[in-house]
Amino acid sequence: MYRGNKFKNAVGAHLLKALFYEVSEDGTRVDCLYSLKQEDSPDIQDNSRIYPSIHRLYVEMGDATEYEFAKKYFDNWAHWKKLIECTWFKPYLAEMREELDVKLKAVALNSLRSIASDESNKNHYMANKFIIENGLGVKKDARGRPSKEKIKEEANKLFLDKNDIDDDFNRISKVN
Repeated sequence: MYRGNKFKNAVGAHLLKALFYEVSEDGTRVDCLYSLKQEDSPDIQDNSRIYPSIHRLYVEMGDATEYEFAKKYFDNWAHWKKLIECTWFKPYLAEMREELDVKLKAVALNSLRSIASDESNKNHYMANKFIIENGLGVKKDARGRPSKEKIKEEANKLFLDKNDIDDDFNRISKVN
């Protein structure tokens, strides 16, 4: 530990793997601060010691910018940036970010639903309109080339729209 800083080694470099129980070397496990598992994890040799899950802390904090999270659970923003650039850490980070994204969407959708169901709220109409136009917040993956079925479906939709427009035009022109 560097001059009492739990995030640095003896020569003053930021700890990376040594911070996490699962990937630290046996000799550095004494200084571990976190677990990479999704739940808090006990030390194998000392069950009285529990390593808090960095995944759980990340999702609970709900900081999409990651700045406050970095300041609270790491030495500073620069330390966090070093960690997220580590190849071994990227799969863990991807899982953490994905779960946080889903959590934030769920919170926003629940808030929107609450507004939509409250008829006394002046934003009641707009919330309902948004939900109707955008569905329940679950987006389909639109990457890649569309399937033949999707192309046919869109062509049929355009054809039906054209027929509706033609019918409207004929109906309007007969009235005049």
